[in-house]
Amino acid sequence: MRDSSYQRFYRDALDKKLSGVCAGFAKRHNLPVWLTRVAMVILFLNAPVLVAAIYLICHFVFDEHIVV
Repeated sequence: MRDSSYQRFYRDALDKKLSGVCAGFAKRHNLPVWLTRVAMVILFLNAPVLVAAIYLICHFVFDEHIVV
């Protein structure tokens, strides 16, 4: 049985720049979206292939939701 407070990862369709992965991650963990995007850029500068691969996997695996 699932906990009612459990929330799945998703891509935010309304607050997206590329595909909404960072926005969905930020809202899932109750973080500011700008902080998640800055962290992603810093990580991308250090390990571009790894971060790009993870981002693409998340883009195809996570469902897209419109969060109001």
